[in-house]
Amino acid sequence: MTKPFFSLLVGCLLYQGTFAQISTVKTVVAEGQVSLQVPTVFQQIENPENNPFLNSSTYVPNWGIINESDQQQLLCSFTQHATNDNDIPLVFDELKKQLKSSYKKLKIIDDGIHLTDNRNIGYIVFSGNRNGDKKTGYLFYLSVKNRLLVFAFMSNKKLDDEWKTTLDGMAKSITVAK
Repeated sequence: MTKPFFSLLVGCLLYQGTFAQISTVKTVVAEGQVSLQVPTVFQQIENPENNPFLNSSTYVPNWGIINESDQQQLLCSFTQHATNDNDIPLVFDELKKQLKSSYKKLKIIDDGIHLTDNRNIGYIVFSGNRNGDKKTGYLFYLSVKNRLLVFAFMSNKKLDDEWKTTLDGMAKSITVAK
């Protein structure tokens, strides 16, 4: 009797752990102009500018959080590029070019555009090698007051479905102050 009960208990715990929702909290970034849901397992990075995600002085993070145990970061870069909402499909080409120059063996896994808060929010899911480390990344980007805002989630692990769902949710949770 105890063996089937124990097996059932372990099975339930594994199921719950596999499909548990990553909890998030509303966070305001980009000079107070953007809010989004971010994972609660992350802590603020003191000097985000020391964590570039592309080989360009254009994309210098001005905000970032880190999950040290899983070696994951979420960085945010507010660029000076004049970009409006209609330019978001064209930004993909520029970001893809930057990714190719920053990551060896680059593989674009997925890309597209979400319509959120009446705005185009582009995204790119990719993998590649950088500085000898295999990285998985998820970029999402939008125009805020005619400036390009890029978020970059970087991980040393392959993105599982739970993180992909959480990151899609983060991109879709974006609201821009009027």
